Amino acid sequence: MLIFPAVKASSRLPATSNNLHPEKHKDLYAVTEQVIARAIPLWNLSLTPVRLPLVSNRIKFKCPEYDMYLEDMSDSEGPRREDAKMSTNEKSAEKNGSATCRTSSNRNLGILSLVSVPPHLEDQYPIEGPRELKPDNTVDIWREYEEDGLQIIAKLANIHLTPEKPEYEGGTWHVEGQLHICASAIYNYDSDNLTTSRVAFRQQSNVQRAELKMSYPQGDHDFLEEVFGCEQGGSGVQDLVTVDNPEGRLLTWPNILQHQVQPFNLVDSSKSGHRKIPALFLVV
Repeated sequence: MLIFPAVKASSRLPATSNNLHPEKHKDLYAVTEQVIARAIPLWNLSLTPVRLPLVSNRIKFKCPEYDMYLEDMSDSEGPRREDAKMSTNEKSAEKNGSATCRTSSNRNLGILSLVSVPPHLEDQYPIEGPRELKPDNTVDIWREYEEDGLQIIAKLANIHLTPEKPEYEGGTWHVEGQLHICASAIYNYDSDNLTTSRVAFRQQSNVQRAELKMSYPQGDHDFLEEVFGCEQGGSGVQDLVTVDNPEGRLLTWPNILQHQVQPFNLVDSSKSGHRKIPALFLVV
């Protein structure tokens, strides 16, 4: 369906949309327009970090740097290194400003020092805290598409459970498959006699590429697991978050994330229950 230009905070479907009869589904036109109008501001928020990754890195880091002198470490946390000395290579790296990471002889005792941006960009993107977004930096779908309108795919999903089938096993991990879908939205508008709906999110991470940009002792993978959330020899997929989606909540996310609807079941197993969720996919 195509959303033609409209005033902000509202949207208007064309007189005829695919699979929607203008008379039989007249009420559905109005409801769909309202849901889309409320999804667009959230899509703006979801897509802004994708456009401005340096501003919105979820994990801010550089190579790990371990403390050479652990003055504040208690006896129970490990031995003190009063006589710790840097090697010749470490001194040279520090003097020359090399990106090579330093480690103490006991690499398990250090503390990770995480920095948000590369040193040559610190003036533009201060590391003290997140940079405030300026209005001209954020995504504004209304402004950018007010002339041509938007193309949106809408899908209605209804799940019915019965005493004979009291559980929903959950969906599969997936990304919406169309090439030009850039963001998704789901709205839990009607739920009865079902436990809380939850949606999990994860993303693929190119850990091997990140490793090539880092210098660290052979076999020292502890910091990689802490930063990237991926185990050595395991899958390069990062689990991000699982979000509750109770009745009345609208969720949006960029189409770079995999998602999975989590299992749920009947609250009262002697009665039927249902959940009705329209899904919207923004096409660019």
